[in-house]
Amino acid sequence: MWSDVMGASFEALILHANRDYYRAQAEAVGLGESVRFFAYTGPEVQLHVAVAGPEDGAAVFLLHGFPDSWMGWARQVEALVEAGYRVIMPIQRGYDRSDKPEAVEDYRLEVLGGDVIGIMDALNIDRAQLVGHDWGGALTWWLAAHRPDRFSSATVLNCPPVKVLARALWSNPNQFWRSWYVMLFQVPGLAEKMLSARDYGALRGAMVGEAKKGSFQREEITRYMEAWRQPQALRGMLSWYRAARYSLRAPEPALIELPMCVIWGTADSALHTSLIEPAVARCAAARVHRIEGASHWVQRDATDEVNACLLAHLDAHRS
Repeated sequence: MWSDVMGASFEALILHANRDYYRAQAEAVGLGESVRFFAYTGPEVQLHVAVAGPEDGAAVFLLHGFPDSWMGWARQVEALVEAGYRVIMPIQRGYDRSDKPEAVEDYRLEVLGGDVIGIMDALNIDRAQLVGHDWGGALTWWLAAHRPDRFSSATVLNCPPVKVLARALWSNPNQFWRSWYVMLFQVPGLAEKMLSARDYGALRGAMVGEAKKGSFQREEITRYMEAWRQPQALRGMLSWYRAARYSLRAPEPALIELPMCVIWGTADSALHTSLIEPAVARCAAARVHRIEGASHWVQRDATDEVNACLLAHLDAHRS
């Protein structure tokens, strides 16, 4: 056990089945033994966490989105570790073999943010830097706004704050037609059935069909499919969308004071570049990097450029 804070713990995965399962994921993404896997046991859930880099390195949290996992960050890990960072990648609630609460309200951004803070507390990390993609980006926006006391910077890849996206759905035709699936995802049972059809064809298409050729390898997709097949995984993953309505009602600070970096692949078929301006308007200071021709999976499509942007921002705010 690494630590025990108010009943929370952070331990190496003891069950061989889980350890071997995640080790196969690490092999599939080319990271082998450089990533270790742990179980964070908090007051409500147990989450699995991938960790790389030196224990005394400055902490960076990489938060994945839908329908991703820690594996989505595989091409960032080596660069961050070489720069001396301790890279912490939670397998977030609802995903893979992490816990999947039944109640939709247990997937509110406030609760999801509590998971990140809980992991930090269990690891005795006072301050960290945040990086998030897709729904992990939405969570990063929330944490930057509501918990700036725990972070020194935040970077978001291809995702606006949820309220910015909600407004755009009804006021921006460019975005409305890209986000029709959000309404579909609200229907319990139907969405799960459609996403699992044809051997998860829609989810495979959202990754391989969206990203540039070669951004995802066949063995990686095989491991993703194993994650999607975990009991109740689709319900848990979709609960992030279904809980979004709670976040729309919650008050927010007038301005995000935390130093922000926004990286956006301009060929994203789901999230239009017109979302960038209203997103950064919420920030006191924000760097914006548009990466031409990169898809929603910008960290896979333009690895070198994304890593350079990440390191520039992280190094500037390293504590």
